[in-house]
Amino acid sequence: MRLPISPHPLVVPPSAPAGPPLPQGAAKVRDLCKTENRIVYVNSYLSHGNCNRHTEIQSQRRRGKKEILRHYRGLLRVLKLKLKPGDKQLLRTAFEIAAKAHETMRRKSGEPYILHPIAVAKICVEEIGLGIRSTICALLHDTVEDTDISLEDIQREFGTEVTKIVDGLTKISTVMDANSTQQAENFKKILLTLTDDPRVILIKLGDRLHNMRTLESMKREKQLKISSETIFVYAPLPTAWASTISRPRWKTWP
Repeated sequence: MRLPISPHPLVVPPSAPAGPPLPQGAAKVRDLCKTENRIVYVNSYLSHGNCNRHTEIQSQRRRGKKEILRHYRGLLRVLKLKLKPGDKQLLRTAFEIAAKAHETMRRKSGEPYILHPIAVAKICVEEIGLGIRSTICALLHDTVEDTDISLEDIQREFGTEVTKIVDGLTKISTVMDANSTQQAENFKKILLTLTDDPRVILIKLGDRLHNMRTLESMKREKQLKISSETIFVYAPLPTAWASTISRPRWKTWP
């Protein structure tokens, strides 16, 4: 694209009537001014473009932060009746740790990754009936696997109970990333994980439920893989444990 040349006092306008030829020195000055004028204009054009791009990025970040806070407040609303003194601060700490850890990550849909843990936590509260500590674990469930957060960091902030659940969630993800031909063995390992704390599998079911609800943004091969795992590994779990874990007991889990 040819950029227009902005007016310059030493540049002869194209529409100006032809006059006597300029001396050699004056012609060189005129050509130099044209060149410098083009450079100044181009630099100004690029600077203006970069400024617009920076403004657009800042605007997107502000919108993203507002969306994240809106979803987090929605989570607090569904937890309102379960909150005890000190719980809100613990939830805030877990949310801030997860938000910071996933800050540069995006889901396949393009949305901030932190919206996924928030959605999983909300499913755990609204649809499964879990409590505050389970919500904290849901917010943190991908941090050890996908970010620089360690189990020691979680232990320091939230204690042993939350750390064990997050560790169990991380182990399940590691097992499910193995070759699909090992699904039967994977199933056994998941059941063994349940013996420590059934909340591990319940949070993982919430995670899988949200992944199934957002499949449309993934490639066809990934959709088939996740759906197959859900049918053959996750779907049978509630039935397998129905005889030992009743719905009323789920509601008593913190």
